[in-house]
Amino acid sequence: MLKIATLEDVRYVAERMRPHDRAERLALSHGDDAVLASVQFLNHPHLAVTVWKGTPIAVIGVVFPHPGVASTIFFATDQFRHVALATTRFIRRKLFPILLSTGIHRLQVCSMDGPEGTHSWIEAFGARQEAFLHQYGRNGEDFRLFTLSKDGMARVTSVAN
Repeated sequence: MLKIATLEDVRYVAERMRPHDRAERLALSHGDDAVLASVQFLNHPHLAVTVWKGTPIAVIGVVFPHPGVASTIFFATDQFRHVALATTRFIRRKLFPILLSTGIHRLQVCSMDGPEGTHSWIEAFGARQEAFLHQYGRNGEDFRLFTLSKDGMARVTSVAN
């Protein structure tokens, strides 16, 4: 089940998020509170949902840093495997068409570097690594910037239907 993200639901997931997600949130935060770092996107123009199976398990969505561009938001609990397929379907069948209909021409994902396979889900949507961001995090963590064009989102959407 998917619901429009509320502060309570986002906080619930943030308090229980996976270690890599927690480290990523902190690497991009000015403070030491991973939960606060995770809910701050709600203060900006955004579109986000929580994915549920009994309780909120994942937060997926986008913020809009400037016209035509959307940047992703994603973090989850260790229970993500139970909602991974539903989340993937939502992205392909709902999120991408919404973004395309609102004129988004670039979707970007900034993801902290990790072990082999860390970015396979991102790449499964057709996103391509555009840059390796050396020492991008506050403690020198490396990140990767992935992007997907409007044509790429349209391609993934048409395959999903």
